[in-house]
Amino acid sequence: MRDNYLEHFLNARFHPLHLRMDGQGRLLDWSGDGAYFGMRLTPSSIGTSLEELLPALIGLDLAEPQQLPLLELPGGIVTDVFIEPAEDGGADIVLLAAGMTRDLLRPSQQKGHETALLYRRLETLSEELRQKNAELQHAINARNQFISGVSHEFRTPITTILGHCDLLATHCNEAGSDIRHSFHSIEKNAKYLLALIDNLLEQGEISAERLTIRNAPLNISRFFRFIVDTFQLPATEKGLKLIYRENVGEASELLLDEHHLYLVLVNLISNALKFTDEGSVTVSAGWHDGMLEVEVRDTGIGIPAADLDRILEPFSRAGNVSGRRGSGLGLSIIKEVVAAMTGKMHIDSTEGQGTAIRLTIPAERHEKTASEKSGKNRNRAGATAAGRKPVVLIVEDDTDIASLYRIILENAGMSPVCFIDGSGFLGNIEEMSPDVIVLDYNLGNEDGVTLAKMARDAGYQGPIILFTATSTINNQLQERADEAGCTRLLQKPRDVTNLAELIRSELGEPDE
Repeated sequence: MRDNYLEHFLNARFHPLHLRMDGQGRLLDWSGDGAYFGMRLTPSSIGTSLEELLPALIGLDLAEPQQLPLLELPGGIVTDVFIEPAEDGGADIVLLAAGMTRDLLRPSQQKGHETALLYRRLETLSEELRQKNAELQHAINARNQFISGVSHEFRTPITTILGHCDLLATHCNEAGSDIRHSFHSIEKNAKYLLALIDNLLEQGEISAERLTIRNAPLNISRFFRFIVDTFQLPATEKGLKLIYRENVGEASELLLDEHHLYLVLVNLISNALKFTDEGSVTVSAGWHDGMLEVEVRDTGIGIPAADLDRILEPFSRAGNVSGRRGSGLGLSIIKEVVAAMTGKMHIDSTEGQGTAIRLTIPAERHEKTASEKSGKNRNRAGATAAGRKPVVLIVEDDTDIASLYRIILENAGMSPVCFIDGSGFLGNIEEMSPDVIVLDYNLGNEDGVTLAKMARDAGYQGPIILFTATSTINNQLQERADEAGCTRLLQKPRDVTNLAELIRSELGEPDE
């Protein structure tokens, strides 16, 4: 009974048909449901060729075992065909109805077709996205190159403005109140423009993931006092107390990135002054166990709790700062720079009461070598003769900057000699025997690194100070400067106003 049921089930579902063919591909015998597959098989069908019985199999080699799944016959019948060669040279061909299999597979096949189409669409979209990303990156690079290029054009006049402001400051007290006000306004706005340019350029470095930290020995007390002194006048003008507290112990010099630490502190202090209308701003610096701890605390308007996270994003500002100028870059840059220095930042603020921002930055103490203590590396040409003014040879293609250098150094009791390009400079090294050489990096068709190398090749052994107007000194430029024999690589305009002090330091002379 079970065998009969199984036979009935298989016949009903698969309609099996067996065709026995001879070596010439002619029908010898058959069994099964030929009618289902569109074949009218009768005794007279014996000897019929395979081409007549199954045109879909024309050309098949019956000497090879084969399986042909889901073969569609005339009339829409779908079958699985199995071919098995026989020992007498003929072949057994078995056909099984595959309509149910086709129906079962059809959804999967449809999904496969849809997946293939989706995959091709994704490939197209991916290619379009790659092209768009390439175009976007090209635009970003072009923007960064443009900003970097024009920064030199901005920094050069700002250097001149701030330098002459520094020179005029000694005479400002003798002028009338209106003139003093105008002078301070010029200086304040020039510094604001410089800070804005620095922030924009630094944000570009952060966006392009090119932020590089370069640690070098830094006199931490002198550094902090210089920055705090810079902000004393703006604080006084607002009627605020600017307080500095220091506890660095024996750590006279720490290994830190001066440029980025300067950028962080300028943003912190300027923000504190900007958002404080009465009271005080307190700057604290301490060092112990290899960590520099900095806090800037104010009694200003504070930061709304809902804005604390948002203001750390670029170009974002708190909701209570309407009417106070700013780009919304300061805190976001501080966050990124401090993180790059492997430090931490914490903000504690209460709206209407004030803000305290604390930084913790790893900073090892710099232990001076014997040669540094003796000043051996400060003056390769030997000490300046007693009573003789130090000769400073300068190459600067901007006449306003060159004039500023000359005034600063002459007022400091030095003898500056300026050239606008390298031709006159190189021809006078041996004759003038300069004590110090000051070079600008960007000199049009020349650059200061090349001139520094040529000076060394010509036998000059004294200090070479190289200035650059770029906002960030990258490793590549620093390596080129080191290989060319530059003693110092510094940035405009902040370091320019302290040019005389820098030169005395390179000569091993005490500051005046």
